Amino acid sequence: MPDFKRKLLRGVKDLFHRSKSNGFVYLEPETTEEPHSTSLIQERPMLGCFDFDTSDPRELPFRRGDIIYVTVNTAQGDNDVSPDRWLQARDWRTGGTGVVPDTYLTDQPGESEAFDAFQFISRDEAEHRLLLPVFETGTYILRPSSGYGHLSLSVLVKQEGQCDVKHYHVMYDKVGEQYYLQEDENFKCLDELLKFYSDEKNCSNVVPLRRPCPKISGNAEKFRGCVVSRNSVTLKSQLGRGSFGEVWLATYRGVDVAVKKALTSTARREIVEEAATMYSLYHPRLVRFLGVCCEPPSEPILLITEFMPNGALEGYLRRHHPPYTTIITMLSQVSEGMAYLERNRAVHNDLRSANVLVAKDNSVKVADFGLAKILHSDDRDIRYGTYPLRWAAPEVTKSKYQFCIKADIWSFGVLMYEALTYGELPYADLDDDILIEEIENGRRLCNPRTLNYECEDSIYNKMLECWNSEPDKRPSFEDLHAFLESETNKGFAK
Repeated sequence: MPDFKRKLLRGVKDLFHRSKSNGFVYLEPETTEEPHSTSLIQERPMLGCFDFDTSDPRELPFRRGDIIYVTVNTAQGDNDVSPDRWLQARDWRTGGTGVVPDTYLTDQPGESEAFDAFQFISRDEAEHRLLLPVFETGTYILRPSSGYGHLSLSVLVKQEGQCDVKHYHVMYDKVGEQYYLQEDENFKCLDELLKFYSDEKNCSNVVPLRRPCPKISGNAEKFRGCVVSRNSVTLKSQLGRGSFGEVWLATYRGVDVAVKKALTSTARREIVEEAATMYSLYHPRLVRFLGVCCEPPSEPILLITEFMPNGALEGYLRRHHPPYTTIITMLSQVSEGMAYLERNRAVHNDLRSANVLVAKDNSVKVADFGLAKILHSDDRDIRYGTYPLRWAAPEVTKSKYQFCIKADIWSFGVLMYEALTYGELPYADLDDDILIEEIENGRRLCNPRTLNYECEDSIYNKMLECWNSEPDKRPSFEDLHAFLESETNKGFAK
């Protein structure tokens, strides 16, 4: 490489930082969100700050605003890209590969709206982040869609106290080299597109854009994102009361939420740590845990979750008596959420119909996963009736028992009985003081069909598998979900 060209490239980056870029996006791949990654060879995203034209087949041509993945070897200390180097790279827009000069690239945030808005996450994760009540209508994320150069724009919208996320496919015209959401509006770069749709008069078919959703590191999201200010929560009306305290309908940053006003002696640091774990667990079949208020110490702890307008499955079953096929679908949805907890080595510890909530569209989500540990500083006392014995696996009643997912499997079998009998109390003919002994002696819940409810033999046999006295012989939630999915499909095929 000639000396004059090398000197020119050295000065390019400084010159770039003194001017405002019209480039389109800064890519933040998922590996950058894992601070403990053990991979030695990583792709690091950078932004093209000038057009790079070349006829050398070994080099990668790109244009200003392209997202360029450069390969770095962290074992050799290459994580900080320094000037005057040629780096192996690939272009997100074109899919091309080759070497590029470092001085044509930048990795500094804040150069453009698109740069700040781009996050290398999935559609589900974009919804998870945007639906946190800390964000206002119009907060948005740019994210990859499928294939090189394909992007989606996910935008938060709030209507009548409810939140939703709208997703728009950002199209790219390779011939005209322009981006668009609608065919009659074309833009040379993403910054121009975002600026256009930030003006309400241009947004007849698009939610007006306000500001990019902040990029949050894994640790920050886990430990800071779940702690919220008490002043930002307004309690509206009490929905219920339990042994742990009270449940309230509340608003948080203008959004309806459910708040558990917990009375507990658990150390507040432990609560925040457990809440952080709950906050990091996200699945469409889990009620979204939004945050915890644990200050000041003189006030009750507030646990904030997604609001589910149709309440607990327990009451829903008694009020509405949904058809058999709907019940099987609901059980499949519960097993799907529990399979996610199972894959993440998490346990529920209190799975029953009272802790499954029904959404506006009558789908169900698992609630209160992890709350048993928060709301009870030590083991709930079986002798005084504060433990949900009728859903408990027999091994749970033993001293020094460590909870595991197989105990949740047992509880799920009891939940199946609840659902198929429209909320009947399990073992209604037995008092708590003899219940444990009866179960240890082999007593099991009867087939709901003997009580004049619908229940196919295959369903009851699966319930019996859940109640195997040997935990290791119980099915997994993954197996249960596959089984219930097949039963659901079979029911709709009739």
